[in-house]
Amino acid sequence: MPLYQQSGIFDRDGLDIECATLTDWIGKSAALLEPLTEPIGRHVLAGDVIFAYAESVKMMASGTGKDHNRAIAGIGVR
Repeated sequence: MPLYQQSGIFDRDGLDIECATLTDWIGKSAALLEPLTEPIGRHVLAGDVIFAYAESVKMMASGTGKDHNRAIAGIGVR
């Protein structure tokens, strides 16, 4: 989800979090998680089977009483 949309969601919930702040958080999180990329990559490539999926899930839109679809995706290793 784009950061401007996330910022809007936070704003509707009474939290004023600018896109620049969210961008900074993402950058810092990426730096903290970077050491995990190589071991996770080795684990994934060592599996016998790598599979991926995506599906649409119906969710209630916040504050509207209406539902909408959101896509979710995943990757698995066996």
